[in-house]
Amino acid sequence: METVTPVQALNEMIKGEFMLKAGRVNKISVHFALRLQGRPHFRRFKLSKDLSSLEWDSPRKGKEKSVVPISMMIQLIIGQKTKVFESCQVPQYECLSFSIMYKVNNGPIRSLDIVCKSRREFDIWTCGIQALLSGFSDIQAMNKVDFEDSQDQTDSGTVEVEFGLLGQATVHVKEDACDIYTWGEGTNGMLGHGEDTQEAHPHVVEALLGKDIRKVACGATHTLALSKDGEVFSWGSGYGGRLGQGHLRDRFTPIRICGLESLNLTQVACNEFHSAAVCDNGELYTWGKSGPRLGYKCHSKQTSPRIVPDLENVRITGVACGLKHTLACSKQGALFSFGENDYGQLGIPEDKLLTSYIQCVSSLSEHKISRVACGRFHSAALAEHGSLWLWGCNESGQLGNGNYTSTSLPSLLEAGNDLRHDAVMEVACGDQHSAFITKKGRMFCCGDNTYGQLGVHLNDNQDDHVTYNVAVRVRVPTDFRCVHVACGDSHTAVVTDGGEIFTWGRGKGGRLGHGDNLNRHLPTEIEIGMEGKHVRGVSCGRAHTACTVTRAWVPDQEVKTCMACKTRFTTVRRRHHCRKCGGVFCGACSSKRVPILSLGYSAPVRVCDKCNAILTQDS
Repeated sequence: METVTPVQALNEMIKGEFMLKAGRVNKISVHFALRLQGRPHFRRFKLSKDLSSLEWDSPRKGKEKSVVPISMMIQLIIGQKTKVFESCQVPQYECLSFSIMYKVNNGPIRSLDIVCKSRREFDIWTCGIQALLSGFSDIQAMNKVDFEDSQDQTDSGTVEVEFGLLGQATVHVKEDACDIYTWGEGTNGMLGHGEDTQEAHPHVVEALLGKDIRKVACGATHTLALSKDGEVFSWGSGYGGRLGQGHLRDRFTPIRICGLESLNLTQVACNEFHSAAVCDNGELYTWGKSGPRLGYKCHSKQTSPRIVPDLENVRITGVACGLKHTLACSKQGALFSFGENDYGQLGIPEDKLLTSYIQCVSSLSEHKISRVACGRFHSAALAEHGSLWLWGCNESGQLGNGNYTSTSLPSLLEAGNDLRHDAVMEVACGDQHSAFITKKGRMFCCGDNTYGQLGVHLNDNQDDHVTYNVAVRVRVPTDFRCVHVACGDSHTAVVTDGGEIFTWGRGKGGRLGHGDNLNRHLPTEIEIGMEGKHVRGVSCGRAHTACTVTRAWVPDQEVKTCMACKTRFTTVRRRHHCRKCGGVFCGACSSKRVPILSLGYSAPVRVCDKCNAILTQDS
């Protein structure tokens, strides 16, 4: 985890955060309703912009805030060691607790006792308080700090509190923690359901319940998932070492990649033969079948993640994997490529057919590249201002430049009538087609339409086997805006801002998630398995699909056996929901009760054994 500096900490404290405040028991009214004051309660703490005081909401003061001037603070105590904590303990969060000792005028020394929801939150506030106690006051230095992507994969859920009679707080949590659902062909276990059978409807990956999956990447026959805590899990075919598990065996359920356990990852990508991951400090790791696609020389295979040495001094922020090449973009906006170049997909002259050396795509050096995407033999780069460049193989018109000539020179996507005055926001590449979304939420495709993967309505006199060498508008049948797109070899998926997911293209193996193997030429919403769910992101492999879904309770009727021990439920053996992962378990596998501060539960609630282990380990 990246170290928090005092300047960063104080900037975050100014933004404010909901944390648990240990209450001071009112001895006079301890037997009455006001005894609620002694219970832990969420409050929004905030550092004043001039660094002079710490403030928090107080229901008894209405719109006024409780304030402790920094000048009155005496000491920071780590842990739950004050008298207030003795009568209001939260033992599961002992190592995420601290107390600020302060003295108001000539009064007694008092304590402000706080419990944090996460390790990073604890590090920020203790670092900031220590800095203030040491006399830090350089506001100008704070204004220069760069938070461009430091919080991309950290806590993003928020806790909102409404105050009622007698100060009782009602906690409302806007929780964006996600589970992962997969469907399609199950070859080599790439769906993560413990078997290799086909799934024609979305099905939750039970092994990752409670892991808060933020991003997922699908290769040809394997899958990667990235959790909120920066952990990477892999499953599916182990051929060539693409799983990064140190061996070549297949995995039918997700396994954490131990070679990345000490790192905080922010991006993952994969294709048929290799995988890649980006750390929050900008380091790039690759692994899989040997070849220049890994960015370094190795033997026949690289079964564990290995840093790309030539990019150690460059802060990488994005990565994409093609069949035999890799693209990476840096924080400064530079674009790097390595691998095979038989179609010019590296963005360098075609006479350089094979290179494991990192190449900077000089033709785009004047543009700040923020996103990259790779198809089988073509590439795409999106600039910060919304311009899109494509290059490489163009046999099906996937570059969208009006011709079918492959090129190593990145060409700017021309703004037709539909694209005029609308910048591109996201891009994805399939085998021989490309798709992108604009900032207005409109979607466009170009390239091969053999299986309907472009989502274009065909006229009666048109052959199904057509290609489009210019971008064509895709009409998603909804009033919502498109926000995320993914391309498989011959199918496409899009997520709307309303959390709906649409798929179209080749349906073999159930990869479209509609319960059959039919091809679809128009975007069709996945309904069965996604009822009442809010989809956040999607990724498409060669013949399978995965999406992240905002955490929701698994319906009772969908589960007939305990998700842990697989014992069948009966009238005697009842179902119980875990309050963290939402899974359904028997009483024996969900007997523990712990507070879940990140979800707004200050009192102990029922959790499954797996989530209990996660919570106790995190705290």
